[in-house]
Amino acid sequence: VRAGLSRELDYSKADRAEHLRRVAEMAKLLNEHGIIVIASFISPSNDLREQMKQIIG
Repeated sequence: VRAGLSRELDYSKADRAEHLRRVAEMAKLLNEHGIIVIASFISPSNDLREQMKQIIG
């Protein structure tokens, strides 16, 4: 995923958060089209995990 969807991002705190946001948005789109998504990502903070939950639903 990082090599495609987030290839211009580095590993700064802000870019890691943006990468996770993008992944959550992609999971949401796939779910909305009936595709079940199972993903495992390292999310270092509760805030990021909560943001991903809000996006995906």
